[in-house]
Amino acid sequence: MSLLTELKRRNVVRAAALYAVGSWLILQVVDVTDGVLGLPEWTMRLVAFLLALGFPLAVIFSWIFEITPDGIQRESKLDRSTLDNSETTRRLNLVVIALLIIAIGLFAWQQYRGQSTEPFSSAAQNGAGGTTTIDSIAVLPFEDFSPNRDQGYLAEGIADTLLHMLSQLEGLRVAARTSSFSYRGKNLDIATIGGELGVGAVLEGSVQRSKDTLRVIAQLIRVSDQSHLWSKTFDRPADDIFAVQDEIAREVVATLRPGILAGTDPASARTSVEAYEAYLRGAQLWQRRNTADIEAAIDAFRQAIKLDPQYAPGHAGLARAFLFSSYYGERDREDVEALVETEVERALQLDSELADGYATLGLLRRDQNQIEESIELLEKALGLNPNDALVMVWLGSRYSNIGRFTDAEALFARAYEIDPLNTFVSGAYASLKAETGDTEGAIALVKRNITLEPDTPLPYTTLSQLYTANGRLDLAVPPLLQAIELTPGSAQHLEGLATLYLFLEDEEMAESYMSQARAINPRIEYHNYWFLRPGDEKRLVENARRRLERHPDVPEHLASLAEALATTGDPAAAAEYYEQAMAATRSPDGKTVTGRNLYWAASYAWTLDQLGRRDEGEVLMREVRTVLKSLDEISYRGSALIVFVLLDNSWRDDREAVLATAERLVDSGYVQVRFIESAPMLQKWAEEPRFATAMAALRERLAAQREALRAQGL
Repeated sequence: MSLLTELKRRNVVRAAALYAVGSWLILQVVDVTDGVLGLPEWTMRLVAFLLALGFPLAVIFSWIFEITPDGIQRESKLDRSTLDNSETTRRLNLVVIALLIIAIGLFAWQQYRGQSTEPFSSAAQNGAGGTTTIDSIAVLPFEDFSPNRDQGYLAEGIADTLLHMLSQLEGLRVAARTSSFSYRGKNLDIATIGGELGVGAVLEGSVQRSKDTLRVIAQLIRVSDQSHLWSKTFDRPADDIFAVQDEIAREVVATLRPGILAGTDPASARTSVEAYEAYLRGAQLWQRRNTADIEAAIDAFRQAIKLDPQYAPGHAGLARAFLFSSYYGERDREDVEALVETEVERALQLDSELADGYATLGLLRRDQNQIEESIELLEKALGLNPNDALVMVWLGSRYSNIGRFTDAEALFARAYEIDPLNTFVSGAYASLKAETGDTEGAIALVKRNITLEPDTPLPYTTLSQLYTANGRLDLAVPPLLQAIELTPGSAQHLEGLATLYLFLEDEEMAESYMSQARAINPRIEYHNYWFLRPGDEKRLVENARRRLERHPDVPEHLASLAEALATTGDPAAAAEYYEQAMAATRSPDGKTVTGRNLYWAASYAWTLDQLGRRDEGEVLMREVRTVLKSLDEISYRGSALIVFVLLDNSWRDDREAVLATAERLVDSGYVQVRFIESAPMLQKWAEEPRFATAMAALRERLAAQREALRAQGL
């Protein structure tokens, strides 16, 4: 009897086939469940090894033993002359056939679902719908599964870094951090999240750290059918965190864009886990934009630098936290300038391609009135990190300063598209909506922001600004009071409230809040509007001179003194300061009049006319009209535009147009009545009945709003 015949007789061949098919099915089950169950990445290799080890044992077992109607018996003890094993053979054949049918069905299902038994392979090309069609992705905050649930910063940091790395891939739109991270802790399915963010795929995962061991589970899911495109579990030493991030990014890119390599963070972005965690705490805290959290962010960044002085992102983060402490904290710009310069310089020495360093320096240059350099730095930052919605808003604001309104509008819209749930970004976009006529939509958007971040002052201050621009000071006061309640130590918010009451002509309340603001920050100064009233001419000029003496390099203070001098009847002195202010704010392309100095230009033109230099003034007014035309092209509808039209009509000495525009001003919601009544260019119209009636209507509206607030005890 041949060996093959004997193998068949003893059912060894059938047993081997049964074992092979069963092993393949077991491997498929492990592959599908390892990402869901959080199995170690070596699980598949271990199971495959054990199954391979078991194969010869199964063959030997089937040779030695026989399955009979009486059970399993040693083959050597059986009487072949009386044994009928046809039933056993038939049953084994049926089992093998059944397993083969299951295996073929599973393979067909995998092909239909676009999945593979490998972490990433032909699924990228052959999946349902094709993953190559996915051009957008969201990275959700990774969950913290550590025993003490104390690795939240690390979990978010991993996701944040992956988001940044994927955003460098050309042609892949990555939902911004704030929007995708807003789903933290929400029990929503991938289809809902992906639909709201408008992305084709979602990367999610978890982090579990125990002492020096780190487990990271990541999985890439297609939104359309919620199928797993890729998943993997990493068990590594904690210090390998950056290598894990690189590997996840590479494999996600390989799945979405086969043949393209993902970028990695530079060596300057690598550090110890402890320094990285400190940095992540700071990066999260400063964005809350209140005094306490910004100070906590400063401490966290300092800790990161102490742990690793060569960590470039730590220095850049500290610079930004210092700068924002002058916006939302108790520090003045003078207090932080040197600190910001030093930390940014150090960060860029360590990493000359660090976008955050250039962005922070760009903001500082804006504060220092170096607008051209500010724009160059912000443009460089955006070039290095094209999906940074915050930088888009900052750069858009600078474009607006120099009259590039179309470019500014495009950046605001793009920033909102990328990061619609970021309250700062959407607040800026809401302001754009309001300025282009959609006030109701803007207010609804900011109220949504309040529901998203009810404990953050920013959306309340934005809502207050929108109501102010719409002429509803009675509605602007309550949200600003709420912001003050959230950050009672904010001199900035108290000063803003003082200004609202000043516009309402409630001197007592205005002075009360201004005194509180100055008690917190004595450097806060009175602006010209406080003294734009009969009898305060001397204080108006003296106050403007003091401000300029303190900030001789600030064009706004030059213009404020010029305005004070023009208002009090000294056009020659006013012209001198207007000229300096205009020269300091020319656009990079040489234009004299920009969005920043539009009012100064009109006032300077009138001053030149008083000095017998009307032709020079006309040149300025023509540039003013060019800027106004640019604003009209983007459908700007703010009340400030009507003021400029009023000034231009007065320059033209068009009586009917002046009176009609003054009446339009009442309907626009304009609130700065003192400005209109004291503007030198408009004095000759003060006695006109229609003009006087319009001014009276403005004051009546302010009085009604003032009484409405008093009725609420405000």
